[in-house]
Amino acid sequence: MGKLPTFSTGMFRKARASGVNTNCVQVARHAGWVVVRNSKNTAGAGVGDPQLWFTEAQFDGFQGAVRSGLADGHDLAVDRCSDGTYVFRNTNPQ
Repeated sequence: MGKLPTFSTGMFRKARASGVNTNCVQVARHAGWVVVRNSKNTAGAGVGDPQLWFTEAQFDGFQGAVRSGLADGHDLAVDRCSDGTYVFRNTNPQ
């Protein structure tokens, strides 16, 4: 696999299903990749900006499945934590 592309802050867009001022998920697409991150973190801050990376095919497959109610068995999983927050994870690491 080649070098991963660089994503700049301006490439991220807030997900439509995010809250107005809280629980904001940002998504960016570039060079065949999709990155998902928390808007409260500083983009590109390394440990302070955890990001989930997916190929466009993985992310699009999951997104389509969620919209149709069939999200099980896809590369992206969403888990609800006991504190009410959600954790997104890639079930098929690159």
